[in-house]
Order: sequence, then C-alpha cells, then structure tokens
Amino acid sequence: MATPIRIKRSAVAGKKPTDGQLQLGELAVNFYDGKIFLKQDTGGVGVGTRIVEVGAGSTTFAGKTLFVTENGNDDNTGLDDNNAKATIKAAVALASPGDTVKVFPGTYTENNPINLPDNVSVEGTELRRCLVAPQNTNTDLFYVSQGCHVTDLSFVGGPMTNGAAVIALRPLVGVSSDRFFDAARIIRANLDFIAKEAVGYITSTDYKNPAITIDSINCADDVKDIYKAVCHDITRGGNSKSIGAGKSYFDINGNLDHIVGFGATTIDVLNYSIGIARSCINNITWNGG
Repeated sequence: MATPIRIKRSAVAGKKPTDGQLQLGELAVNFYDGKIFLKQDTGGVGVGTRIVEVGAGSTTFAGKTLFVTENGNDDNTGLDDNNAKATIKAAVALASPGDTVKVFPGTYTENNPINLPDNVSVEGTELRRCLVAPQNTNTDLFYVSQGCHVTDLSFVGGPMTNGAAVIALRPLVGVSSDRFFDAARIIRANLDFIAKEAVGYITSTDYKNPAITIDSINCADDVKDIYKAVCHDITRGGNSKSIGAGKSYFDINGNLDHIVGFGATTIDVLNYSIGIARSCINNITWNGG
C-alpha cells in the first residue's frame, strides 16, 4: 500500500519548519509566502539532514523554440523549421526569458551586436557547420547577461578591432547624455592626442633635464591600451579590463616595469595623461602639471 505524503501547513509570513518538525517524506507549505519545504537526507555525507526550499536557487522557464536556417526569411514567424528566420538577430528579437534560438547549419553574417535577453539560449545544431560572422568587426558580437547560454557555434570572420569580443556582458543601459558614455566616447576620440601629449611631456626637459630617451611609440600604445580598458569598464560595469591592463605593467617578479623600464616614470606618464583626459572630457584648457 502506498504511503500518503503528509503535508504541514503554515500561514505565517517568513515561517520555515525546523529539522525536528519535518520527517522524511513530509512536505511543509507556507501559504503566505508561497513556498514549499522538505527534509533532505544525504545519508551522513556532507550536510547530513537539513530543511530545503523546493526550487530555491534556481529559476526554470518553459519557453518556446525559435528556428534559424540559411534559407529562412526574417519575415517568417521562426516558430518551426519550415518558417525559420534567416538571421540569429531576428530570432533573438522575438525571444523572451526561457526561449531557445536553434541555429541550423549555414553561414550567418550578423548585424551585430546581438543583445540576448536574460535566460535566453542560442544553440547550434552542428558545431563545425553553424558559422557566425560579425558584420561590424569593431563591435561585440553577442551581449549576454543573467542566465544566457550560447553553445555549439563556430565563429569566423574578423579580425575583431577596437577591443570587440565575440561574447561580452551586456553594456549598462545609457543614453547620449549619460556622463559615463559621454566620457568614454570623448576619450576614445582623443586617444592619440592624450598619448602623444603625455609621451611628449615625459621626453621633454619639462620632466627631466637632460631629457630621457624612451621608446615613444610603444609608450604611447601602452597609454592608449589603458584608456581603452577604462572606457570598456565604465560603460559596461566592473573592472576586468582595467585590472588586465594594470597587470601588464608588472614584470615576472612583481615589479612595476613596463613603459620605460623604471616605475617612477611609468606612474608619471599615466598621472600626466589623466590631466589631459580630464581636460578633454570637461572641455577645459590643459595647462600641464
């Protein structure tokens, strides 16, 4: 004879059963919070026994599948392989959380970036035959965020420029008046000027007399690399690119030694460039120093 499942009930907000209040096989339902609890038994391994909330820590969406084929049409519904979309971007535009975009073999040149909604998957049906190329090589191909999944696609074309990536975190939502986006845009537009002026100062007698000799081209490139990383981070959130750029300024022994061979000059050229960058952003005269 089957053993019925016993259910304990509560209508008190925030109330959770204790280990002693539930037996194995029993459920506890909190009607106020809309939560269900059960007793977990790991047979003495790890946590042993504990009360766990059913479904806690995971969110499952029952979504639809959208299809993309090489001979599809972006005017199609995309809801089956006979009415498939022609581009991944068109299919993603119809996707909601929990949906999957299924890509059939073919070569897809996409008008990137493709911005995936949260909890949306893009899946190729054959890894080596589902080829995706960016139409705009200076822009990230896919923007992803919470719960996104991209798999079984091969990426061709390029090379990517301007620090663009195949897959990147979705940028912060901003408008043209957003100060972070404006600052990044102005810095990028003036990168050559910022680097040239900073290196010019370091190699002049205003810095040291007699003037020092450095590899001016590599020095300017290094300054630009740092500002590209900063621009990336302030418009996307986080600091991963800036940290990566910073690490490149340390040798194998952990000594600051990258631009010109000694730490003080490295710091000085960067500090000087900051003043120039600020003057560009704020549209004010830079008087040096």
